[in-house]
Amino acid sequence: MRSKREVLEHLKRDELLAAVDRFELTVEDRRLRSELVEALGSSRRAELTTILEDLPRARLKELCRALGLDDSGREKARLIARLTGAPSAALRTATASTAVEATPAARTARAAQRVVSAQR
Repeated sequence: MRSKREVLEHLKRDELLAAVDRFELTVEDRRLRSELVEALGSSRRAELTTILEDLPRARLKELCRALGLDDSGREKARLIARLTGAPSAALRTATASTAVEATPAARTARAAQRVVSAQR
């Protein structure tokens, strides 16, 4: 599992600044990456998951590669889970709920509801 600071060390200065601004953190010298990383790393409000959610998928893939993690997949949630070391059970639950919604039975049920709604 990667530490919060280890992942933050790989972010670009403008990404760190955006996160500092988002969480309204006080930084003595905003020009220094080390102070931005320190402010974010020591803040309880600035959760790594929230910081990473603002990044595009391509950037998350870059971070995974830089940290020696698997960068396969298209879902941002999976990439963020790898970067944060989120438990796989939470990831499986999120994936399972998405899979249930995509089953043929679920699609048929939604289609039937739309027909009934249209008839009213």
